[in-house]
Amino acid sequence: MARYTPPEMNVVIPPLIFYILGAALVVAGVVRALSLGRRNPARELDDDDPRRVTARRRHLTFGVIWVLMGLFLIASTAGVLRSRSEVTRVALPPADTAGTPPGPRIRLSPERPTTIEPPATQ
Repeated sequence: MARYTPPEMNVVIPPLIFYILGAALVVAGVVRALSLGRRNPARELDDDDPRRVTARRRHLTFGVIWVLMGLFLIASTAGVLRSRSEVTRVALPPADTAGTPPGPRIRLSPERPTTIEPPATQ
């Protein structure tokens, strides 16, 4: 009796979703940093207390982090940031014969002979 193997499923998420999500992060980060992260003397009647200062600093910091995350998401989706493995991928030459698998070929230079001798045949 044969075992059931489910078909391989590849989920492709459209890049537009990542652009929208990145733009939302950038806009929300800017709004958070500008509206909650700065001191507004018109709204405050008293002097600064330490809790408000730390709250404003936290809002400013996380607003900047949200902006950076959104810009990173947009840049990585657009292909500006590529992984090093994709850039330095080695293209393997096709196989010459049907029985030889494709792979890197080793070509020895006659100017630089190897020091290991092949075994003597008898």
